[in-house]
Amino acid sequence: MKPDTLAILNDPELLVVRDEHFAHMEDVFAGRDKGPGQCFVLYGVAEDIDVDPDNPNDIQARIDDAFDRLAAQADALRDRKVFRPLIITIGMRGVHFLDSMFHNHTLDPGQTWQTMRVKNPVGQLPLPDLATDPLWALARECTERILAVDAPVVLMNPPCLSCALNLIVNLYGTDIYYAMMDSPNAVRRDLTVVHQIVRDTHKWYADNAVPTGQFQGAAATVRCQPPGYGQIDGCSTQMVSPEFYADMIAPLDAEVLGLYPHGGMIHLCGSHTQHLATWRNMKELRSVQLCAGPNLEVDRYYTELRNDQIIYIGPTKDLSLDRILSVTSGRRIILAENLPGPLPTRR
Repeated sequence: MKPDTLAILNDPELLVVRDEHFAHMEDVFAGRDKGPGQCFVLYGVAEDIDVDPDNPNDIQARIDDAFDRLAAQADALRDRKVFRPLIITIGMRGVHFLDSMFHNHTLDPGQTWQTMRVKNPVGQLPLPDLATDPLWALARECTERILAVDAPVVLMNPPCLSCALNLIVNLYGTDIYYAMMDSPNAVRRDLTVVHQIVRDTHKWYADNAVPTGQFQGAAATVRCQPPGYGQIDGCSTQMVSPEFYADMIAPLDAEVLGLYPHGGMIHLCGSHTQHLATWRNMKELRSVQLCAGPNLEVDRYYTELRNDQIIYIGPTKDLSLDRILSVTSGRRIILAENLPGPLPTRR
């Protein structure tokens, strides 16, 4: 690590500005963003530690380099109008981090992590042993080393901790959808297996990283929440009926988010509005992040979710900032985008 990195990242002003933004964000979450004022805008700075589980000997060098790169960009956090948190992300087999514990990972010719289907029939999925899993041990080691660095202003993303539905779809592919219709008891049994892995990995982070105030879920550049919140993925929920989700998946998602002091977020990137009634009644769900697709239905999310459920959204070529503001008046939203020009105010 460069000699001045820790001095830069321990500048008291950086911590003050970060905490001012967190206080403002907590006001949004608490419904205290009623009056006139600037909309909350988020666009962070992240550096990735791409850890190779097959060559873990250079972990500390990669961590030091990430802190050096963040220190070189630390002035971004001085922006008092846009929250630009400094983040280190542990990259480990991408969205297939948990899949890999079931020994179904591979590399495609472009050298990106992909998933292969497990060989067992649905209903017979073996439970991995986290206590002996080398990938999980490496993730914990990376996390502990990052948190041991004296740079509390820096936030941290774990590897992708996913969710039970995404994980079981990755493991079985389209076979799981046929099984949902033909063998629901087998699906339910395997959901308990994958959920145990999802729950136990989230719980370790809730117990060990959340108390430092530095923990964030994935992609915190545009999904950063106040301290004490968790995050799960909801990508595959677009593929299931509201009845299936409410019966088999929602209790699992709620349990994982309930591990965190204040609940947390579901990330959405497809057509998910069939689940709005279930999510409205999920007390652990405090925010949703809408990517391209769901953000076009922002009016439904805004009117059909609870008043204390926050929407993370940004303008796209198909969704103007003006439309977002006309629907929300700039309230109950986090504008997660690097916005050009004058920043918007609440209407």
